[in-house]
Amino acid sequence: MGRIAELTERCTMNFDDHILYEGNIPSAEVSGRELNVLEYLCSYPNVYKTVDDINRCLDEGCLSSSTVRGYVSGLMRKHPIFRQVIRSKRGSGYKYVGKKLRETEAAPPGGAGIREALSSFLASTEDLVRDYLRSVLYCPCKWGPYTYDETPQNANSCEGLLAILSAGQGKTHAGLVRAGLDALWDEAWETGLQSKSLHAATTIPTSMLLAVCSLVPGEAEKERARRIAGSLWRARGEAGWGLYVCDMQRDVAIGFTYWAVFALHAGRFVPEQELQAYARELFRYENAFCYGRTIDDVNPRVPRLHATAMMYELYQLLTRESRDYVSGRYQPRRAAEQIFKDFDNSFYITEQEAVEGVDRQSGITVHTVNWNHMTMHYSLRALALAMENGDLPVSCIPELLRRAEKMLRENSEKADGRLYASGPALTLENGRRGRLIYPTMHAVMGLCALRNAARRMAGGAAGASDAGREETAWKNL
Repeated sequence: MGRIAELTERCTMNFDDHILYEGNIPSAEVSGRELNVLEYLCSYPNVYKTVDDINRCLDEGCLSSSTVRGYVSGLMRKHPIFRQVIRSKRGSGYKYVGKKLRETEAAPPGGAGIREALSSFLASTEDLVRDYLRSVLYCPCKWGPYTYDETPQNANSCEGLLAILSAGQGKTHAGLVRAGLDALWDEAWETGLQSKSLHAATTIPTSMLLAVCSLVPGEAEKERARRIAGSLWRARGEAGWGLYVCDMQRDVAIGFTYWAVFALHAGRFVPEQELQAYARELFRYENAFCYGRTIDDVNPRVPRLHATAMMYELYQLLTRESRDYVSGRYQPRRAAEQIFKDFDNSFYITEQEAVEGVDRQSGITVHTVNWNHMTMHYSLRALALAMENGDLPVSCIPELLRRAEKMLRENSEKADGRLYASGPALTLENGRRGRLIYPTMHAVMGLCALRNAARRMAGGAAGASDAGREETAWKNL
């Protein structure tokens, strides 16, 4: 049981722990007489209360008018939301315009049960992050698809660097990050980062390189990154990006589009107004909340969860103005509900997609190839955002954390003190090549997104260390 008042759609005041929450994140503490004033006003929404009314509610009735007004002014200085929901009118007093204070049986934001669940999750998953990273760092080259591969692949190298950075280990392994990034720049063309197997600049490695560049402070190749980002931006089609860094016309998919928009936003490579205008048009159909392979495949009977999670995260990149523009087209809470329902279903932990348009590169005769998405990564990233911003009900958070840890442990294999993430459709072992490693990199990215959100919600100092600063930068991409 808890006493709460929903001030706005995303802001809730918990009168039991005296904390204002934005989504599910602690934002301001209110105490003393200011808390008493707020509780009184929240008990009578949309009704003006005079200074005398407030004076009487303080159980004193003998305070001066200026003292009472001082309490109200102090409250409104605590956070901008209080100035939004408390209106004043000369001669009438003060009026609160949010929802009425109520008691709830569900755990309110910041309730003891939620804090306990967050703390337990953070403690119990420390070994997962440590053992996953040990596997990533074990590879003799940085990195191929398998642990013993002798030739690095550019996409896998990007995934390895993003895993290290997402875990806040960029400074600890600065030499490795630098060497890995230098090797990738050696492979990059002016049009983008090449795929060694396709001998062409491809969208996801190019986008990942730009994302890594944006996360590394003082990156010397910023100007070169801008030129490559310009090439990537010019390659956009009306419905997104496809396999290659060129206009793929109808051969586009959300998987490519997500990484391109993500990277262009991360490095501020495109003027904000232009990128927002383009991103808004990705949400073009009414009442959309889940997706198939493309942005035109809306609310299919069997959705693709990686695409649904990616579109949810892209929606979070929209400004408030852009969200207002697409209001009615997209339903973020229904999307979060869909992801929460299915993220640990074995059918959705990994998903295979038929990538079209491979033959657009000269000399290649195959039109379609299969591609495995590590959907667990994208689902956990989306749910981390939903957990913080309130799209996921706070009462669901303990269940989310419990199911996420269970999913990761049940889809991992331990060998020689190292832990490798897998999936129902994947085979880890490949003889002399060792174990498949890129699923572990994606597991690190998804798990760390959820841990960082849990740490912020638990009141941890997300900027108190170099690791914390890296984690915050990754979350804000």
